[in-house]
Amino acid sequence: MASSARQTALFILRDVRLGRKSSSALDEHLERNPKDRAFISELVYGVLRWQGRLDGIIGRLSSQPLSMLSPLVLDVLRLGIYQLFFLDTVASYAAVHETVELVKKSSAKKKVEQKAVSFVNALLREAQRQQAKIQTWFSQKKTAEQIAVTLSHPLWLVQKWVKEVGLGQSIQICEANNEIAPLCLRVNPLKCNRETLLELFKKEMPDLDIHQTLCAPNGIFLFKAGSVRKLPGYTSGYFQVQDETSQLVALVVAPKAQEKILDACAAPGGKTTHLAELMKDQGEIFALDREKGKLRPILQNSERLGLTSIHPLHQDFLKWKPPVLFDRVLVDAPCSALGVLRRRPEAKWNRTLDQIKSLADLQLSLLLKADEVLKPQGVLVYSVCTFTPEETHEVVKKFLSQNPHFKLDSIKPYLPPACEPFLNSNGTMTILPFKNGIDGYFIARFIKT
Repeated sequence: MASSARQTALFILRDVRLGRKSSSALDEHLERNPKDRAFISELVYGVLRWQGRLDGIIGRLSSQPLSMLSPLVLDVLRLGIYQLFFLDTVASYAAVHETVELVKKSSAKKKVEQKAVSFVNALLREAQRQQAKIQTWFSQKKTAEQIAVTLSHPLWLVQKWVKEVGLGQSIQICEANNEIAPLCLRVNPLKCNRETLLELFKKEMPDLDIHQTLCAPNGIFLFKAGSVRKLPGYTSGYFQVQDETSQLVALVVAPKAQEKILDACAAPGGKTTHLAELMKDQGEIFALDREKGKLRPILQNSERLGLTSIHPLHQDFLKWKPPVLFDRVLVDAPCSALGVLRRRPEAKWNRTLDQIKSLADLQLSLLLKADEVLKPQGVLVYSVCTFTPEETHEVVKKFLSQNPHFKLDSIKPYLPPACEPFLNSNGTMTILPFKNGIDGYFIARFIKT
């Protein structure tokens, strides 16, 4: 495991700390330096996943409060502690030595004082000496405080979940969030089918661990698959990367050929391309996003998948005046993403309760705007990759109270039987992250009367 891999991981953690999404930061750095991809990914996602416990260890051993440590030193310490306590493949002496070397290299560029090198070295060696004792510090899960540090989640978030779903399910949610998520693909039925793609993978990559998804009819799980672009069938457009629960959304929209469909918050385009496939690429799909750069993947994947019905538009949906009314509108709204923390572990460290409330207000505004662009008898689908009451049932309740000409329509007829355990009595769907090993999600379907 080369020191350069740890240096790359440190750069990625810096980018995430400064606001980058972990997956995009990882992809950008690995595109420039694809060597040691698996090790770098393990370090980055491992540190982000277990940051709470890592900080708990550092805090107990440090002579200085965490708030007094420089961001660089804290990132370096997290990398070192993670290797000591979570990576059996890295020898303890190597974890300590290579981490200290990271500080030395950074010192020359960032003018970090020499005392930082001594500080990191001393703390890591103390952690190495007390390794067995430290493990016992994080074994209790009887209170919200213990769950927060043992399972590495913000205390306010654990307290919120305990209040909403109880202690037992809160533990299950936190444990699920700490799992390593498999890669999930959606087969493009216009070019392939699931059986054919499975046979292709087994032929070209016989050692690959592959499973069919239970809820999504065209989904495939791949474990330790490596680079997506190197998978057989990628350039031919046989599949699109999309999480299993996300694949259910377009099924609920249930588009028909020749219809005009609006995807109001389209980027990165997984649901947009799925809609096009379901309507056999016949009709029109307007795919909006207010950030121009986020439209690029929609264009690229549409071309790769062989889709021509999608029209990406750089527009803020709330300010947009469309030329036509739409048969169906999908509002896959910006949300707290608390249902997909195993894929975006950094999100749990930069979310707040105020953000959740603010996002709920935005989500309601998007639904109210959807009313303006939807035909009578049209279909409106609302989805978010979270399960907070504020962003799910409360948004639905407020929307219906302000729009009595809409009614909830049960999503049961549009989904496979495997989804029935997740259905609510009002016809909406809520999935908690630990259910069947899939991501948390919420979907509601409305009809405009």
